[in-house]
Amino acid sequence: MKLRSVTAALLLIASGLAFGSGANAQDDKKLRFYVNFIGGPEIQFFAVVKRGVEEAGADLGVEAIYSAPRCCDINLQAQILKSNVAAMPDGIAVEFNDPKALSRPILDALDAGIPVILTNTQNFSEESDPRIK
Repeated sequence: MKLRSVTAALLLIASGLAFGSGANAQDDKKLRFYVNFIGGPEIQFFAVVKRGVEEAGADLGVEAIYSAPRCCDINLQAQILKSNVAAMPDGIAVEFNDPKALSRPILDALDAGIPVILTNTQNFSEESDPRIK
């Protein structure tokens, strides 16, 4: 249940960021968030994460979408993240495990005004963009 609470907190923060930036503030549509990880639900850990994302979305009344490749292809994760950005959601949470593969899509999201929250953040390279650090 702790993971569910953390996921709910991430979605709540992202929804606050989305409302604060004016995104969808006048719309009555359900807020939509992507949670992008490197592994799919075929791995037990990620199955728990996916369930937490779905339950947090239901609890908060938002559309929370777990998006991930089958474990554990960073290039596929980056491609899926690009698709998440192109969908123009109200926020994205990203498991930031490879700066080279994920920095560009994250910066694209920020440039598009999409709030981004990094999770499992361990890897910052010297050349990482300050907006990501």
